[in-house]
Amino acid sequence: MFTFTIAILFFTIFNHAQCAITASAVLYGDHSSTSYGTLTFTQNDENSAVHITGTLTGLNATSSHGFHVHVNPVSNGSPNCTAAGPHFNPYNTLHGPRTASVMNRHVGDLGNLTTDANGMVKVDINDSIIQLGYNNRSIVDRTIVVHLLRDDGGMGGFSDSTTTGNAGARILCGLIIKSSAFDIKPTILYTMFTFTIAILFFTIFNHAQCAITASAVLYGDHSSTSHGALIFTQNDENSAVHITGTLSGLNATSSHGFHVHLNPVTNGSPNCTAAGPHFNPYNTLHGPPTANITSRHVGDLGNLTTDASGTVNVNIQDSIIQLSYNNRSIVDRTIVVHLFRDDGGMGGHADSNTTGNAGARILCGLIIKSSAFDIKPTITFNRTIVVHLLHGDGGQDEFIDSNTTENAGVRILSLIATANLHVDSAAIGIGTLLFHQRDANSPVRIVGLIDGLKSNTVH
Repeated sequence: MFTFTIAILFFTIFNHAQCAITASAVLYGDHSSTSYGTLTFTQNDENSAVHITGTLTGLNATSSHGFHVHVNPVSNGSPNCTAAGPHFNPYNTLHGPRTASVMNRHVGDLGNLTTDANGMVKVDINDSIIQLGYNNRSIVDRTIVVHLLRDDGGMGGFSDSTTTGNAGARILCGLIIKSSAFDIKPTILYTMFTFTIAILFFTIFNHAQCAITASAVLYGDHSSTSHGALIFTQNDENSAVHITGTLSGLNATSSHGFHVHLNPVTNGSPNCTAAGPHFNPYNTLHGPPTANITSRHVGDLGNLTTDASGTVNVNIQDSIIQLSYNNRSIVDRTIVVHLFRDDGGMGGHADSNTTGNAGARILCGLIIKSSAFDIKPTITFNRTIVVHLLHGDGGQDEFIDSNTTENAGVRILSLIATANLHVDSAAIGIGTLLFHQRDANSPVRIVGLIDGLKSNTVH
């Protein structure tokens, strides 16, 4: 009760403080160490616009300059602006004005900056398409570019209007660097009292963090049959992503390549081929999951090895993939299980350096983020779900508390939990269930797969 009271007081005082993200970019002349100003990027949450502010100087007087995010990072100082590559355009759309919808512009299309008589521009832009960390529209670790000429918004009729807006040479550019993992942003002024309450709250909750969870239900290729569910959890951007769950119905005692692929698929009866190639934002060669980021694809997760029943209990930690924090985010992409073993790029086959010679895609699933934020205390719920031998009579409680935790923490926003089911008094895993509840007033959704029970029976 005490911790609950303190938690309510804290969040009342801070008026629902959110996990804001900030980033910045110092803009230099092309191949120059001269700085022309700094831009700051701020986003309060994934549903709010990114606010771009700052001042740039030294440009032509009373002139308009195309202003875009380009896909590749450049060095932070004396940058080669050409190395920034094309506009950031993850959906392969035509160039358009900043006011267009996401399917009628590049994500990186930010219109124009117009200078005053002194060649200075004060930037103050809100854009709802770009993101700072929440999905595959994140501009973090990419490059902001100012061009020599005005961007025609794709409507100038030039040969490059629909690709670059005919905006000309790249005269300034800068690497967009995230300032910190999270900035807890209150909507009222700090006072000594609120600071004290904040410290007390976070002490009680053992430094609760803005954890992110995601899940994927894996189906056979072009099939509505589920083979299990996987849970992805990441406590913060500096921690590994933990993948857990149980998959069944695979070949017995066999290894299967396990990768994140670039494109999303439908959530149910997916076309696994439509997932495209491995998720590989740095254009590296395929490698084992133990390799560093320059010697593997971001999506390279190695192999899953099944037991004698064709079941695998997944328990993997990977420090390369991310759930939302930068351009390594696997959210809204596809997790794929292949027919054969992944050779880690060392098999000598024609496709070893691209796919690990892992063969056909037999299972796949869309990776879906469970909620915008899960404030995750280190106190956890601990109960047991039981499948009984006989059909319930409609009047009996089929859930048995294993270790009751009456004061198990405050549920804030969305809550997700999992249960790995085993045969009684045995280490044999027969399935995984995912429990998801968005808030205190919504129902709990239970999804997953249980295998190995008697056929045509009710439990």
